[in-house]
Amino acid sequence: MFTLITKKSYWLSLIAVLAFVSFFVLIQIGIRSSLSAKELPIAIVNKDEGPLGEQLEEKLIKKFEATDDAKIKLIRVDSSKKLNQGFNDKKYYGALVIDQSFSADIAQEQTLLKQAIVGSADTQNIQNLSAKLEIKINEGMNATGAGLATTVLTQLATSMNTQISQNQQELLSSSNAKLPVSFNSILNNPVSYSVSKINPIPEDNINGMLPFLSIMLAWMGSLVMALLLSRIHQPLKAKMLNMKVVTSQIVSGLLGAIAIGLLVSVFMKIFSVTIPDFSIYTLAISSLAFVFYLIQSALVNWLGMAGMGIATVMFMLSTFSTYPIEMLNHFMQTYIMSWLPIRYAVDLITNLLYFENGSGTTQTSVTVILIYAIVAIALMYLSIFKSLFKGVKGQPKAA
Repeated sequence: MFTLITKKSYWLSLIAVLAFVSFFVLIQIGIRSSLSAKELPIAIVNKDEGPLGEQLEEKLIKKFEATDDAKIKLIRVDSSKKLNQGFNDKKYYGALVIDQSFSADIAQEQTLLKQAIVGSADTQNIQNLSAKLEIKINEGMNATGAGLATTVLTQLATSMNTQISQNQQELLSSSNAKLPVSFNSILNNPVSYSVSKINPIPEDNINGMLPFLSIMLAWMGSLVMALLLSRIHQPLKAKMLNMKVVTSQIVSGLLGAIAIGLLVSVFMKIFSVTIPDFSIYTLAISSLAFVFYLIQSALVNWLGMAGMGIATVMFMLSTFSTYPIEMLNHFMQTYIMSWLPIRYAVDLITNLLYFENGSGTTQTSVTVILIYAIVAIALMYLSIFKSLFKGVKGQPKAA
């Protein structure tokens, strides 16, 4: 009964299990505990025709440059056209736009306040007077990053309003004058702001998780398919892995990938998920599932079941693609996320779902995915020589 625990294979298996669990804990707990927003790129566009906007822009940029642990990094952008292009190219999670009449509105508020103190103010249309800021959030870029950008920028706008309001009230208190109720707006809210979403995420898209969940289904579906088709082709491999066997693996995988894409799309329709074009979405998921299958099959052909373990680890690491890259530590950014195929697949589906005008990152992601597909196919065919080598090595010597 206890003879099993005396065997070396048992202890090696136990060590392998403990190592896997330790690695899982390191990834899911250790790395997640180090997540923090740092220098999220945020654009600042100064449309103001007066001096106050330029002063404000310089002050804000220097403020965040001087802070080592700043959550955002303000980047000066010259025009709305460049800003929109930057949004589509995923350069900015959000933007703070200073209105063209910002200086003029603040000056008018102060003039009216001074006139009111001496009793000669014109109160007509005073209720609509405020210096305006616009906050733009690139929601489709990353839901988590967009949420952080919204919080930081609204706090920033509120802080600016509070500071100018205090200056206005100090001027009033020094004069001991009493003003009409109509002046409360420019005293308490001299600066107003609006928030708009660029590349918005539909409400039924699971809080922006739909791209990752789509890729997760494609990856796990192709992983199961790679394992099953490997077993189906096992009798053929036992004789000798050759061109026909590998080609059969690829063709059968292609058919399976098409089925995966169709099934995922059907479920999206059943749950009434908003997708701009179901036909393109289905094609994209099927294509990505096929590339995933090629990668996983190449691993299995060369490493056997150990390849399945590597594919599982790759998926575990890719869960961090749901976070802004700036939230990850240097090691994750440089040595992990830079090569994971799922990261680039998520980017493709994100662009398909949320970027109506396309994104500059699409070409890079497509290129990386194609390179993976080509390399995987090459490795699958090269695995033929591995089997040939084993076959020659295992033959008995001639008498």
